[in-house]
Amino acid sequence: WTAAPRRHAVLQGTAEEGYEVVSFRGVGPIVRQEIALEPLDNPVIFAAPRPLYVMVRTESVTLDDSGVISVPAAPARLRYAVESELERASRPGAPSRRRERLAADVRQRSLQLPPIAERIRHLARAVTAGSVDEVDAAHRLSTYLASGEFRYTLMLERQTELPPIEEFLFVRRSGNCEYFAAALAVMLRSLGIPARVVNGFQRGEWNPYGGYFMVRLLDAHAWVEAYVDGAWSTFDPSPRAFAGPAGGAASIGMYLDALRHRWFRYVINWSLYDQVNFAAHLRGMASTERWTAVMSARAPRGWMPVAGGLALVAAAAAFAARRWRRADVARTATRMPRF
Repeated sequence: WTAAPRRHAVLQGTAEEGYEVVSFRGVGPIVRQEIALEPLDNPVIFAAPRPLYVMVRTESVTLDDSGVISVPAAPARLRYAVESELERASRPGAPSRRRERLAADVRQRSLQLPPIAERIRHLARAVTAGSVDEVDAAHRLSTYLASGEFRYTLMLERQTELPPIEEFLFVRRSGNCEYFAAALAVMLRSLGIPARVVNGFQRGEWNPYGGYFMVRLLDAHAWVEAYVDGAWSTFDPSPRAFAGPAGGAASIGMYLDALRHRWFRYVINWSLYDQVNFAAHLRGMASTERWTAVMSARAPRGWMPVAGGLALVAAAAAFAARRWRRADVARTATRMPRF
């Protein structure tokens, strides 16, 4: 698989105000991510699909016609925030969503195929026979590859002289995520459904000491996006998608990673923007204290004992609530948040 040169557009915005990626559609929930990206020697930055808005301190941000976001030169450690509108799951036979216009050159590139064996086309048609629409066909092909007839493995040894995808589908029936993704993309394209292979990261591991996900190189993954129901939708045919995390870090490792994360966040990367927010927070607290003092000074003397008693009750309630919150945090510190 190779990618031909793509069209790039410079996003409108500034480092202070952020950059708008695409417009809001109103079909899925919004999730905000704050990401600290270690150096990867790559200008691409990562986010949950479909990113709407990115806050990153750089001179410019570019977007190509496949939706890849890039910065001109990533520093040693890049920190940025993204707001994404999570895609709505496509269901067979469901009413069509608002369609996104697919450029002619993107459609053509997403349907290109090298010379492939005719039995690959026959297999795709057999698996999708009776499908009600393209969404149903994509689901059937993805389910077929993840059904258990194919096995996920990192031991990649060629057994024949056949092209890799043909050998994967009909002989070896095992491979890594790139084999599963490439096979699904080829079969979708053979049916006239635009498809593309996507590389990124699959999940990560929850760090209860720092309250964040640790996403490492072992979380790298490949899957497929198919243009169905008027938009690009995710399909992951790899059995790995249904497995647990690849490996857990020891508690001491998570604790040290949390300390390292805080060091970079509050010492190395403590920016002017952080200082301004911190000063504004202190100013707001001071204003609240002044307002409370003025109200107390203006209150009638007869109300002072009552106000004092109410203040004591409020303070006791706040203290109890704070202790309860601390206990609740302690109970749920090791739980992974659900999305």
